[in-house]
Amino acid sequence: MMTFLAAFVFFMGVHIGIHRWSRRAFHVDLKLSRGIAAFLLSCMGFWGLANWFDAWRYGFLVPNEPGTLLLACVLIVNGHMLADFVWLAIGARYFNSKPRMDLIIHHVLVVVASISAYVLDVGFLVIVIGMSTELMPVTTGLGSLGRVLGKESLEVSSMRLRLFVLWIWRLPMWIVILSVLGREVLTGTTREALSGAYPIAIGACIGLIIMDAFWSARSLEGLRRVARGNVALGRS
Repeated sequence: MMTFLAAFVFFMGVHIGIHRWSRRAFHVDLKLSRGIAAFLLSCMGFWGLANWFDAWRYGFLVPNEPGTLLLACVLIVNGHMLADFVWLAIGARYFNSKPRMDLIIHHVLVVVASISAYVLDVGFLVIVIGMSTELMPVTTGLGSLGRVLGKESLEVSSMRLRLFVLWIWRLPMWIVILSVLGREVLTGTTREALSGAYPIAIGACIGLIIMDAFWSARSLEGLRRVARGNVALGRS
C-alpha cells in the first residue's frame, strides 16, 4: 500500500510541478506531465521485457510471483492511474478542461486488468510489459514541449515519432499477445489454472488494438493538417 501511495504522490507532484512551471493551457501541461510519467513507466516496461522476455511464448500471461518486484511495479502503475484520474477531475472542475474519453477508456482498461490480476493471481507480468507501450505518450509530451518552447519542428517530429511507435511497437505487441492467447483458445491448449484470465486478456488486447488504430488515424490527420497549413503558407 505504501508503494501505491508513494507513486500517487509522486505522479501528482509531476502534474502539479509541470503546471506551475509551464502555466499554459491545462491540456498542454497535461500532455507534458503525462509524457514525463510515461517515460518512467516505459522504462519499467522495457526492464520487465528484458527480464522476462522468454514469457512471450505464453503471451506474457503467467501466474503472479508473490513478493516480487512485479507487484511493486503494478502498484506504481495503479498509483499513476489514480493520479491521472484525480488530475483530470481537477482540470474539469477548476480549469474548464474536458477529459478526453479515449484517455479515460484506456485508463479504465488498465484498472480492470489490474483488479483482475489481483483477484485471479495472474497477469502482473503482462501489465508491466505493457508499460513499454507508454512510449506513445512520451511522443505526445515532446509535442507539448515543442508548443511550450515555440518549436513547430518538434511538434511535427513528435507526430511522426508517434506513428512510428504505434506501428512498429504498440500495435505489433498487442497483435502478438492476442495471437498467442487466441491460438491457445482456438487449439484447446489453454492453461487450466489461467482459464479465467483469458477472456479478460483477449478483450483488453482487442480494445487496445482498436484504440491504437484510432490514435493512428488521429496522428495521420494531424500530420495532414500541418501539411495543408504549410502549403497554404507557401512552405516547401
